[in-house]
Amino acid sequence: LGDPNAPVVIQEFSDFGCIHCADFAFETKKMLEEEYIKTGKVYLEFHSVGGLLSSYATLQAAEAAYCAGDQGAFWQFHDLVFLNQTTLFTNRSADNTNKLVKIAGILDLDENQFQQCLVNRTYLNQTAMDESTARSYGITGTPAFMVNGFLLSGNQPIENFRQVIDGALEADTE
Repeated sequence: LGDPNAPVVIQEFSDFGCIHCADFAFETKKMLEEEYIKTGKVYLEFHSVGGLLSSYATLQAAEAAYCAGDQGAFWQFHDLVFLNQTTLFTNRSADNTNKLVKIAGILDLDENQFQQCLVNRTYLNQTAMDESTARSYGITGTPAFMVNGFLLSGNQPIENFRQVIDGALEADTE
């Protein structure tokens, strides 16, 4: 999200079944968008680590979000999955294909293309790479954030993000 050439890159490591990740998505992320992302200072990369926590349902949701991304709707799908956590993740081992296809339909995505992507597990390798990257940083829980190489664990208040981002921006101008 944002300009990939921004001076500060935040790598978000998240799980769609994590309530604290949803809180970040609807609170702190929105503030970061206004203050830093829309101004070109920060680029936000999302990495899903649903499988890191051994949950088939959240791993499937991550793959589905990447499938939605094929149709330009990653962030909209991301938000709807977080809004529907209770419905989707009551049973962490459930196959939620039908529910995820319904969410794709709400966004007016090509449901056949979306379903084929999901059923074929097109993004299985991507989600495995996300988890591998998280492990390489020593991340064992969600949400977690690498901000230009600095680790912030947990759903931190906006002030903590500001401090790290502003420090990185100052270092970039020196």
